[in-house]
Amino acid sequence: MIKIAKNTTPDPIQVKLRQNKKLWNKEVSSFINNLINLKKTMNGAPSSYHPERSTIKDPIPADPSSIINELTSDFQQLAQKGNSLIQEQINYSKNRRASSKRRTHLY
Repeated sequence: MIKIAKNTTPDPIQVKLRQNKKLWNKEVSSFINNLINLKKTMNGAPSSYHPERSTIKDPIPADPSSIINELTSDFQQLAQKGNSLIQEQINYSKNRRASSKRRTHLY
């Protein structure tokens, strides 16, 4: 049975923040998977970069230098997006607290 929870908040800013975090989490998971596969390749285990086992007597297959360069670039992008999410949540938190304080003074 597939359960789908509907977002209960009518706040579009919060919805957007949650969507951005969800997308970022998927990108980080993909990065981690690629990093694990690089580690397997470097250690001679089958991976998505090189599906066959290799030995220490042979050169490392699948051009690990270019894979490392690609992962470095991916990490820089993830870090920038992560910092943007941090700032977005800080701004949301400040504005949300300010508006909730105003509401309590009205009662």
